[in-house]
Amino acid sequence: EVLSGKVAVAKPAEGASLTLATAKGAIVDSRTVGPMVGLLPAPRLVARAGADYATAQFAIVPVAGASAYRVQLSTDSDAIDIIAENNAATPQVRLDGIPDGTYFVRISAIDRAGLEGLTRIEPVRISARADLAQRAAAAAPNVDHSNQREIGLKWKPLGGRSFVLQVARDADFSWLVHTVRTAVPQASVPRFGFGTYYARVQSINDDGTPNPFSASQAFIVTDQWVINDGSPLVARDSRSGPAR
Repeated sequence: EVLSGKVAVAKPAEGASLTLATAKGAIVDSRTVGPMVGLLPAPRLVARAGADYATAQFAIVPVAGASAYRVQLSTDSDAIDIIAENNAATPQVRLDGIPDGTYFVRISAIDRAGLEGLTRIEPVRISARADLAQRAAAAAPNVDHSNQREIGLKWKPLGGRSFVLQVARDADFSWLVHTVRTAVPQASVPRFGFGTYYARVQSINDDGTPNPFSASQAFIVTDQWVINDGSPLVARDSRSGPAR
């Protein structure tokens, strides 16, 4: 990956080289060079720069084409003294064991070929002992309604905040299938295929700082509603008169 300037890459037995300019990259091994591709843009945090965090869990605005995200935490603005780092397949990256203090977080997106994109450095402050009332997790979501096209999820509101709802196939949320941000304590998601799913909610404070995720709520999606004899349950159209 070339973050600045230009780099020429060539196989030892060949005279021709591939020149990579800024924000370009290529997969190189002992047999092949290239092709040249554009690096992913630098991602940004959901919260504003300099925001307070109750825990070192960072929500990243998703980048198109990214298959993973990297977060590095340092004590200096040049990200030389790195004290912790982690990669995650989702735009939610957590660093454990970070004491309270002011830090700089460097974030980047990684494409499907494994090339790391451009980086962004933002100041953050970890305040684990911040007012718990301002750091409260939202209540776990529950199924409010469902039909053939969508499932409605609802949770207890917290005033003055927006919310991020995530749905996954596993309780660890490593297999995310849907993420949506909403200004109200409810959201509709597509009616997924048959199986067990898990939903959780994260509230966002008025200043853009994220709170911890709620506990997860499991729910089961069936292929089709049926009655006790196994026959499909068909909704009655009130305009057509009594069902026969």
